[in-house]
Amino acid sequence: MRRVIFNQKGGVGKSTTARVLARGLQQAGKEVVLVDADRDNCRRLKQRLETAARDAGLCTKTTAAGTERIHVVNRIVVEELEAWFLGDPEALTTGYPRLPGSLGDKVECRAPDSVRGGTCERLHKLLKDHGCLGDRFPKRDVAARVAAHMDPARNRSPSFNTFVEGVEALLR
Repeated sequence: MRRVIFNQKGGVGKSTTARVLARGLQQAGKEVVLVDADRDNCRRLKQRLETAARDAGLCTKTTAAGTERIHVVNRIVVEELEAWFLGDPEALTTGYPRLPGSLGDKVECRAPDSVRGGTCERLHKLLKDHGCLGDRFPKRDVAARVAAHMDPARNRSPSFNTFVEGVEALLR
């Protein structure tokens, strides 16, 4: 399996998360391409990726018809990564035992994609308020501590579930 990770913005934990999620794909012999390009217009970027796949003769989840075999799933992740972490309170409390067991009752964990003011900022505040972090938010370290405990079956983030559905479609 080849994994290609193109990351214009370093230190945000997407590579760590991609490695954790790609383990299952590796066993299935699939290829993974992760593009992190927050500075680009997401719709335009996704269209360019869809066009590149089509030009290479590859079927994407977006363009697949019926039972057509999917070769590529294009998913643009911007603010969603921290929402994915908030969507799995058990992974957060396992990675950060100082967090309360009632974390899943908090609104940011019940509806992680609806957090206002930025999911990164909210996750940092949550971890800081419970003595897990200081003023600095080490995204890569947080990703390593949380992603290893994530379980797609219990994640409440709609964007994470959309991503998982795409990966599952790719595996079929």
